[in-house]
Amino acid sequence: MSTLNVLMAAAGAASAPAYNYATLDPATKSTAFTLSNGNLTAANGGVAVNGGARATQSKTFGKWYWEVTVNSTLNTPSHGVYSLSCTPSSQSCGFQNNSAGWLSDGRVFLNAVSSSPANATYANGDVLGFAYDTTAGTLALYKNGTLIHTVTGCTTSGYPGVSRAGTA
Repeated sequence: MSTLNVLMAAAGAASAPAYNYATLDPATKSTAFTLSNGNLTAANGGVAVNGGARATQSKTFGKWYWEVTVNSTLNTPSHGVYSLSCTPSSQSCGFQNNSAGWLSDGRVFLNAVSSSPANATYANGDVLGFAYDTTAGTLALYKNGTLIHTVTGCTTSGYPGVSRAGTA
């Protein structure tokens, strides 16, 4: 299972910002995935099928931060960002153009190309943080509050996403 926590500050807010909360979108999820907990938790019961779900909201400009709590790393889950043109119902984050994904085995994919940043593995109980700057084209990856890696060249509007085979 993955628990997605997304907080998006409204642009142009005065002294007291308004917040909009995203959840995982049932309309974009893989048929192997089950959503629960108000569409904040995703699971696929260990079925070895690529795919996932993306959030109900995206950001086309500015900065966005979200977190994923890892409850299982069965079948190497991937968490990251999808664009509107991606198909999360059949492809994992990072395994298609206009997406980036961080796998539990430490690999990071951007537009279906892999790299292996140091110390990038994650395990059950880890809290993954994603700081996406659409203007700069960067996706900073955090594990338990520590910056692990920054992906450059992310030039898509972004939907947070959870994906891969297995339960994440």
